[in-house]
Amino acid sequence: MKSDAIGDIRTGVCANLYNAYLTANAISAAWELGLLDAIREGPVGLDEFCGQQSLDAGIVEEIARALLVSDIVTVTMDPTTISAGPNFAEIYQVKGIFFWATKGSSSVFVHAATIARSGWSEEPALARDPSAIAKGCADIGRLFIDPAFHRIVGRANPRNIVDLGCGRATRLIDLLILDSTRRGLGIELSAGALADARVAVQDAGLADRIDLLQGDARSLDPDPRLADADTIISYLTGHDLWPFQNCIGALDRLRELAPRARNFYLVDTYRTANPWTDRPPLFTLGFELAHQLMDTYIPTREEWLAAFDASAWRCVGTHELAMPPNTALFNLVPR
Repeated sequence: MKSDAIGDIRTGVCANLYNAYLTANAISAAWELGLLDAIREGPVGLDEFCGQQSLDAGIVEEIARALLVSDIVTVTMDPTTISAGPNFAEIYQVKGIFFWATKGSSSVFVHAATIARSGWSEEPALARDPSAIAKGCADIGRLFIDPAFHRIVGRANPRNIVDLGCGRATRLIDLLILDSTRRGLGIELSAGALADARVAVQDAGLADRIDLLQGDARSLDPDPRLADADTIISYLTGHDLWPFQNCIGALDRLRELAPRARNFYLVDTYRTANPWTDRPPLFTLGFELAHQLMDTYIPTREEWLAAFDASAWRCVGTHELAMPPNTALFNLVPR
């Protein structure tokens, strides 16, 4: 191999891809450590920050180096000070998407070859991190989904709200803070996410108005709190109800268990109609790959609408959201 070709490998597209992988992980680490939030407030002295947080300064310095590669931060020396770079504001907005991928879903990506050979299984080595998934989704939602979500849901003046797949209970907390007469029930399958939700509800002073229940939206049991609900929400978890016939069955069962529900707001990311593109938008490729690896079917927008048509719910409004790509809020009412 010629020396100039070796030089291209060292500094060209291969180097960019390799460094981008490390930068993606550094974004998540920096957010988890509080470094991104600190930088957002102003320049951060490395030694002072690490001393206050009891962190290894050498490791945090390497994390900052990975951020520097993509112009997320700038660094000055003597003493080492980390400041927001040209790309910091944009990255800060979508940090939850990086966290979802690198912290929450990395286990399925790194075992892709194994899964391709042997199929998906529930063994611990393959399990995603539900707390990280919930944290990433909560951040994504707060920035990109919640403004439209609260505007549309608020019009119906909900009183008793059930959140299917409530994660860290972010949506219930936000909705109940707005109105002291509202009550909420959060249903979550993941014990880890539910533990986070209990802490968040307690911290928000809403333990007397929000109940939390470990359960699976695909196989709910009768519950008086569900029976009293006038509003149901499902936020980025609806695809777990699929495939098609299972989804119809779950939707019909939900209608039976919540006979007083006037509105069902289902927000989810749907499968792209044309996957063969060399320029997929942010999140799409990771979302579809992760769920393919987990043997979880992701329906298209048209398949969602067909499922609603065949169920006990009627779709009266579809609101497309800018982020994440291919995400919509479906407003369902009982037939």
